[in-house]
Amino acid sequence: MAIAAAHSGPAGGAAVAGVALVAELPPGLSLATRDTAGVALRASHPQAARERVKLLTGEATAYDRRRPGFV
Repeated sequence: MAIAAAHSGPAGGAAVAGVALVAELPPGLSLATRDTAGVALRASHPQAARERVKLLTGEATAYDRRRPGFV
């Protein structure tokens, strides 16, 4: 079993309060998703789009991605 109920405190690294990750799923059973982002050559606001991509992929938001289990 990959998750178990936590007895106290906040989510403790899990995306759902009261649930704690106790082990990774075995190889072949886990899900992997590769997300991509790009800015169109003719974007009406290319600088804003580049800044959004940096925000979503940067170190400032890394914790927010890792907390629910995204690497």
